[in-house]
Amino acid sequence: MGEFQKEKNIENITNIEEYIPSFKPTISNNKIAVVYADGEINYTSSKNPTASTITPDKFISALEKAEKDDNVKGIVIRVNSPGGSALASDIICNAIKNVEKPIYVSIGNVAASGGYYISTAAKKIFADKNSITGSIGVVSLIPNVKELTNKIGINMNDISYGKYSDLYSLTAPMTPERQEKIYNSNLKVYKEFLNKVAYGRNLPLEEVEKIAQGKVWLGDEAIKIGLIDSIGGINATIKTLATDLNINDNYSVTEISYEEDLKTMFESTIFPIQTFFSFKSLTKSENLKNLIENEDIFFKPILYLSF
Repeated sequence: MGEFQKEKNIENITNIEEYIPSFKPTISNNKIAVVYADGEINYTSSKNPTASTITPDKFISALEKAEKDDNVKGIVIRVNSPGGSALASDIICNAIKNVEKPIYVSIGNVAASGGYYISTAAKKIFADKNSITGSIGVVSLIPNVKELTNKIGINMNDISYGKYSDLYSLTAPMTPERQEKIYNSNLKVYKEFLNKVAYGRNLPLEEVEKIAQGKVWLGDEAIKIGLIDSIGGINATIKTLATDLNINDNYSVTEISYEEDLKTMFESTIFPIQTFFSFKSLTKSENLKNLIENEDIFFKPILYLSF
């Protein structure tokens, strides 16, 4: 190097190390946690292992992890869900409402029905211009396959306890009494949905009734009627939350993932009992007796099939 300097008549040399600033990365103690609510909302995990499902157990576990971390100052829930189970949605909504740390919701492509239901518990809701939201309503679809099974030679019988335990049976006739019971049940859930939106969004119940009725709204429309607070993606949601917490100059983002336990992983790989294929084990009276005595399945009918 010395000979090269002399040959080129170079007098001053600055080492490259001197150009690199003395920078030491700092790890902020202020964190914003991101929890994902992606997929259909069900009370139990999907039997399809590839399907994305939001269940109370998985979601609340992730939420509690963020809540217990002292460095987490606020939480952003990224919702991308068309809805699903009313019961599961209500459990998740109440869990969000009970968290003391501020929670903002960032709506992805869709937060409809149950997806919007759980969003109402957040302090602020963000969505993109073309995000689909709303769908404040309740619907029950109950197909009847009795005629089909008769045609293909399958005999189906419901084993149930209680007058209305077979209310959602796939083979029982839809009597006026059953229809009225289902309607009243749906109406009760619908009114609860309206109240959740009215309370969470600070809107008069009369106004909520006008924009409910199962209507779907884009983000641009939703902000005008009070269903969301601002237009923006997840980055805008995080930045706004950081600003509101006065940590916008010193914070980091951490993603909270779901933890699958062995029980959940096993349940997602086995075939459900209430299917049209794989009934041989049910034909044994000993197995059938064990199923009936299982308290976990008292609330729904068991299908007994024979060929």
